[in-house]
Amino acid sequence: MSLIELSIFTFIILYVINYSIKNIDFFLDKKKTSSHKTFVDKVTTPPFSGGILALFSLLIFIPNDLFNFKIIIFLIFMIGFLSDTNILKSVNLRFIIQIIIVIFAVVILEKYIQNIRLHVIDLLLDNYFFKLFFTSFCILILINGTNFIDGLNTVVSGYYLLIIFFISSFFEGKDFFILNYEIIVCFAVVLASILILNAFNLLYLGDNGAYLLSFFIGIILIDLSNNNESITPYYISNLH
Repeated sequence: MSLIELSIFTFIILYVINYSIKNIDFFLDKKKTSSHKTFVDKVTTPPFSGGILALFSLLIFIPNDLFNFKIIIFLIFMIGFLSDTNILKSVNLRFIIQIIIVIFAVVILEKYIQNIRLHVIDLLLDNYFFKLFFTSFCILILINGTNFIDGLNTVVSGYYLLIIFFISSFFEGKDFFILNYEIIVCFAVVLASILILNAFNLLYLGDNGAYLLSFFIGIILIDLSNNNESITPYYISNLH
């Protein structure tokens, strides 16, 4: 499938998802559950379909031999889904669940921050428990920071689309990353489609999309940094 065909197919899928969600009046933004979003348009009720499409895309694009990665991505998505549906109302409980799943993900995927090229910190990173804590802490900061800025259209989707654009060249011709160049490009097309519809207020990412994108990109950047010595950790941290 060409990129143009993928783009057309993505818009069709998004239309079907949006139509279905609006028909059953479920998973729509009622402007009541997130105080940091109440200053945006209060008239329309766009569906939180951006995260749904991102999830489906990743479950399709990610190879089946990375089944653990797919499961963890789904669990991250579900935290946001339960938040968007106002089932998981407690911020504290949501954060505790995030901590558990993120620590579990780092251990299962074995994607640790190996060094940041600061001698003192790198010595501490030689300790497994500190490395686990530090990596999990950074991912949690990224997830919740992303959710915090998800109050205006195009901010989150545009931000992560730019990150994918800046890192895509590092994946070209390489086969030692968790994902390959083709998958990164295909997901960029999907994210661009979400960005366009989000710009016209036809859909939102929601907490589910914000959590999903930030976790996914965070793991990809850690993997990229660990497997490419020519990339300084400061470049990766600036992307965040």
